[in-house]
Amino acid sequence: MNKNKQVTFTLIELLLVVAIIGILASLLLPVLGKARKQSRTAVCINQLKSLGLAISLYTDDNDDYYPPVDEKLESGHAWDDKVSIYLGRPLSNTLMAKYGIPTSDNAGGEKLFRCPNDELPAAGDFYRRTYAMIRGEDMIPGGGQDFGGVAWRNGSRTTTAVEDTAGTAMISEYPLTANYIGRANNYSHLENPEEQISESSGLHGNYKFTYLFTDGHVQNLHIYSNLGNGTPTSPAGIWTYIAND
Repeated sequence: MNKNKQVTFTLIELLLVVAIIGILASLLLPVLGKARKQSRTAVCINQLKSLGLAISLYTDDNDDYYPPVDEKLESGHAWDDKVSIYLGRPLSNTLMAKYGIPTSDNAGGEKLFRCPNDELPAAGDFYRRTYAMIRGEDMIPGGGQDFGGVAWRNGSRTTTAVEDTAGTAMISEYPLTANYIGRANNYSHLENPEEQISESSGLHGNYKFTYLFTDGHVQNLHIYSNLGNGTPTSPAGIWTYIAND
């Protein structure tokens, strides 16, 4: 018996093995990609829950009022500046008044305010922010400044004014290269789903975004699934503080 006899494969056998490996890879890669996206979505949900707790602490210290979406023309603070101290991220007034938080200031916050599924780069040397407060549309014709959401520029509602806490969203995703942490401008708030969908087809696939509600729970929803009696450009439902609209 020849113990040194070598086992050889024909070219056809080698090609068959390669083909089988290719088929298995084509079956597994989509599954692995989906699992990766789902795990990232779970991180986004937990981020929003943390923001919800921080906002709750803010309302306790501010006569029951939600933080305004920004104070661009006054202090220059954005909503995330207002709640940062409750996230273990105290900022000086000087830093909060800046147009955005530059990476050179080492204030951080990227992991707190950026969903992992949001892979857009920053437009400059700033920390990116995925999230925005839901301001909603102006509910008074002619610009009466009574918005459907819980907060707007230089103003907000109290928690007790919200008629349906489980049905009123206050933060969702607004992925933009110019959405910086601490930036007080139109990127700090969302008016309607059309504005949101114009920038992304959904960070979680199939036009889905995550929403933080005023009672603290978070849901991953299709962008047009909860408009109530409204429309994509003038939403009701989860986009207002009013119950059963």
